[in-house]
Amino acid sequence: MQKLNSKFIFKSLILIVSGTLCCFSLMIFPFLILEQNDNATQTLGYYYFGIFIVTSFVLYFMTTKYVKNNVA
Repeated sequence: MQKLNSKFIFKSLILIVSGTLCCFSLMIFPFLILEQNDNATQTLGYYYFGIFIVTSFVLYFMTTKYVKNNVA
């Protein structure tokens, strides 16, 4: 059995947290942007959209780096 090092645990936690944030923001931002007439609520929706974009890039780059280094 392999010993889990702290680098692997840290990367796993980043993937879990960013994946959860990505899914949550993907579900919530259309409702805040499209269905609300209040400017503050729409701004909050755009913040969630920004969180979605950032976390999806984090997931993409971490996954492709892992696949490139460990699978190929």
